Amino acid sequence: MTPTRVRLFDATLHYRPGLQVHTASSGPVPHLASLYLVVEDAESVRGVGEVRTNIAYLNGLSTAEVTGQAYRALEDLPWGEGRAAVLDTLERDRSATAPVRALAETALADAAARSAGCGVCDLFGVTRPARRYHTNQSIFHGDDDAMAAAAERYVARGFRRLKIRLGLRPPDADRTVLLRLRDRIGPDLELACDLNGAWPTREVESGLRAFAEADLAYVEQPFGADDWQAVAEFAEGSPVPIMLDETVTSPEAVERVIAAGWRQHAHLKIVKLGGIDRVVACGRRLQSAGIGVMVGQMNEGGVATAAALHAALALTPDHAELYGADGLVDDPSGGLDYGAGDVGVAGAAGLGLTFDEASCHQIAEWTDA
Repeated sequence: MTPTRVRLFDATLHYRPGLQVHTASSGPVPHLASLYLVVEDAESVRGVGEVRTNIAYLNGLSTAEVTGQAYRALEDLPWGEGRAAVLDTLERDRSATAPVRALAETALADAAARSAGCGVCDLFGVTRPARRYHTNQSIFHGDDDAMAAAAERYVARGFRRLKIRLGLRPPDADRTVLLRLRDRIGPDLELACDLNGAWPTREVESGLRAFAEADLAYVEQPFGADDWQAVAEFAEGSPVPIMLDETVTSPEAVERVIAAGWRQHAHLKIVKLGGIDRVVACGRRLQSAGIGVMVGQMNEGGVATAAALHAALALTPDHAELYGADGLVDDPSGGLDYGAGDVGVAGAAGLGLTFDEASCHQIAEWTDA
């Protein structure tokens, strides 16, 4: 697929009242800022990509910086030479950040799959007629009653995997919250927690032992993102399984995790690694090294969520975190469906979504690209 028209949009997305992102790393997040790329060829086959841009707490880049980088990079890409040439240029351009590459790669993958009449997951050699995959749901920081009520709502909807956001209270208080939630939901549901790097290395083992009573599937990123000493110390195991997240920020970091002998879990996200293709490639590398994989996302809109879903369909990981678009009230995409513990897309081709560009703000356009 060779694009002849390329357009860049942005939009602000909001969750329904009562649902707000609030983690130890992000603080309270009132809305999502999304950047969209729409590519079209001469036959009007269209592909759409999305990245969330107000995630400076993950990558240190402001919304304005990501948008500016995207504008400059997209303007100079060899669109007229086709998908392979565009991706090759992005690979060689060391200034192209992961969000910008992810934006272009997702749009091009969507368009290529639509042109071929298949799903994006099929581009990676995996045929999945059912475009659905299980997902967890996240219980964000709040008062005890609000967190318990959120958990009960998700359980009532059929979700069997929950992750609670901790790290904003002292460890003993977090443990109390965790045990209360376990008691509230019962022993049969999968429960995990995410600390977003809140603990120093010296406190990790004792903290994990204290959390073990809650029968957790894993504790996500208990230590700092760049704490490679902790990666080495806990490579072979820990009192509760550890899921790396912020540590796994690039394909190079994935290789470093493998070289360290890590034998637990790693959480892969498109916006961190730079594309669906990189998530699939890194996931396969980790799986071949005996490392458990989660495919997930930031809280993001439907297009980015569908991209992560297709990566999960290609990898069939043990864990998936695809809840990010659940509860959005003004998403420009359509066709994403949350069911009894899973999420799916309605369409068979591409990402499987529709996209209403009229509800977004156009930033730039390049024709005869």
